[in-house]
Amino acid sequence: MTIVSPYGLTPFSTCRVCGAEMADGSRSLRQCQGCADAATLARMPLARRKLDRLTPARYRWATREAPELAARVQPVSAIARAFAARTSLSLVLSGPAGAGKTALARAVWFERALARIDCVRRDDFIATWQEEDSFHVRALFATAHDLAKARREHRLGDGEAPLVDDAMTVDLLLLDELGADSTRGDDAVGEVVHQRHAHERPTIYTTAFSLDELAERHGDGVARRVFEGATVITLGSVKR
Repeated sequence: MTIVSPYGLTPFSTCRVCGAEMADGSRSLRQCQGCADAATLARMPLARRKLDRLTPARYRWATREAPELAARVQPVSAIARAFAARTSLSLVLSGPAGAGKTALARAVWFERALARIDCVRRDDFIATWQEEDSFHVRALFATAHDLAKARREHRLGDGEAPLVDDAMTVDLLLLDELGADSTRGDDAVGEVVHQRHAHERPTIYTTAFSLDELAERHGDGVARRVFEGATVITLGSVKR
């Protein structure tokens, strides 16, 4: 539709939610910015519940606002540094058991995953997602043990294990306990690291091992890809 404005002939379209007129630059969005923002806010509770379901029960409390976070993470200054590392493709939280690596990683992962719902195509924001199960969140929380176990138990000839495939392709991955379960060689964890690095997919890693120790377990290529260009934050005292 073309409407005559004070500035001449200007192509417009109408928002299919509220019927408001939109400039041609917004035509492909199929709804106005106000309706898109309202739909985003309406879906936040659904997204939060979905992310909780993807998280092990013992870490569902871990959010930026949780008072327990400061009590778990050592040093406390690491919390602000981790949340400030928004521009880094990868975040590596290293340190010994009990330093709060997983809790902090989950809190950062949770906030980043919520923020990424704005990246969904705007015409998907029409108010049709009323149930939690219909809300698709492209994020995953998995441990190195989970990936290794999924690969071992998957039947040969049936392609890749679904969990390993998801870990390679989701928009945002939290890979917990890197190096704790796998040994050097052609393993699921190594392949996930390679794939995510090659496609520049954001990843949050936790590990109790140094770069050299990871190289012994997964090979130099995997260790280098984990740390290359990453924001590395050491919690507690580094395992040597």
